[in-house]
Amino acid sequence: MKKVLNSSFGIILLIFFFNGFGIPFGLEFSMLLAPFFLYYLVQTKTLIHLFIPVYFLSVFSIIHLFNGVVFQDFLFSSLVLGSILLLLAVFYDFYKKSGQLETVILRLTQLNLAFTLGAIISLVFNFRVSMFWYLEPFTAGYQTLPRLKLFELEASHYSFVLLPLFYYHFWKLLKQWELKTFLLFVSLCVSLILSFSLGILAVIAISLVVVIISNSLSLIKFKPTRFKLIGFLFLSVALLLVLSLFFPENPLFFRINNLFLGEDTSGRGRTYEAMEIGWQVLIQNNPMFGIGLGQFKIIGRESLIYYYKFANMPDVARLPNAMAETLVVYGVVGFSLKILIQIGLFIRLQVYKNLFQFSLFISLFVYQFTGSYLFNEMEYIFWIMVFFPKLRVFHKSNYFSK
Repeated sequence: MKKVLNSSFGIILLIFFFNGFGIPFGLEFSMLLAPFFLYYLVQTKTLIHLFIPVYFLSVFSIIHLFNGVVFQDFLFSSLVLGSILLLLAVFYDFYKKSGQLETVILRLTQLNLAFTLGAIISLVFNFRVSMFWYLEPFTAGYQTLPRLKLFELEASHYSFVLLPLFYYHFWKLLKQWELKTFLLFVSLCVSLILSFSLGILAVIAISLVVVIISNSLSLIKFKPTRFKLIGFLFLSVALLLVLSLFFPENPLFFRINNLFLGEDTSGRGRTYEAMEIGWQVLIQNNPMFGIGLGQFKIIGRESLIYYYKFANMPDVARLPNAMAETLVVYGVVGFSLKILIQIGLFIRLQVYKNLFQFSLFISLFVYQFTGSYLFNEMEYIFWIMVFFPKLRVFHKSNYFSK
């Protein structure tokens, strides 16, 4: 098992931190590895895992081809989606068989700490800052704030991949105090704060509130979690009070204020504006089944120009919202199916009985309406982690036992 883990960890590390780093033309290492993934699935006779998703996606593709698409863009996007499906099938097989998932999470957390320290040093000495830090304005009216992104394109992409690491260490630390776990958890908090992705911070807060309230009686009755939870809540409130009293113009409060005033262009673009633009494109074409893969950058370009009153033609036409993209590409039918499948599996597989899976589910469910993108393979990997009960230590029957 250790040999399998060591041979797989290089690929896990590559995709987790460096998937698109240094590769031109929007390619990713997971795409380049697709032939090897296909070979593995054929050799292990696990290609059958892809039957259901390929069947449904093929039905939509036939409808889109029949209605008419720009074939070159449709084909390229379909190949990209195919490479993602191969990656997911391989990950599912690894995740199901691996007996050392906690070791993988530990190693990734330790490496993230090392990378974060390296990024801080680069900022202090002003060396290759743009490699590790996102230097675009994060909200209107505030000075440019360096935001940690490590090897991702954006800070929000980087902070998103930390979600399972954060929840693992949070729930582990809440039950049992260990200095090593505490330090690793603090390192993740520092990374998330430095990345300053308000969307990710918000979904973490929402997820913890939902899961804690849902399990409040158990958490209060269970002595190991009761006092730590009270301390965590007290520390959170105290931090907010300190910020409001001594640093009222901090970037967090400034951006939240911009959100309420409707002046945060990033927040608007990733939420209701993306849905509005997507719906405008959809009703003009095929509301039921969508316009197909790779077509929005062609069909939706004029809608973007009209909506935002662009003076010049945008270089890239895309919707920075996974559900808005789903709505445009697969229509009302695809949009509804996605939601129904998520909720149905949540109930059928009793995800709410596992604190780690429950937290990750709430985060993914909320975040897909406030950001992400249709081809975000890390999101689909995390959905596998949500619906496959691997970390049974966080199952309530085990977690609240002495």
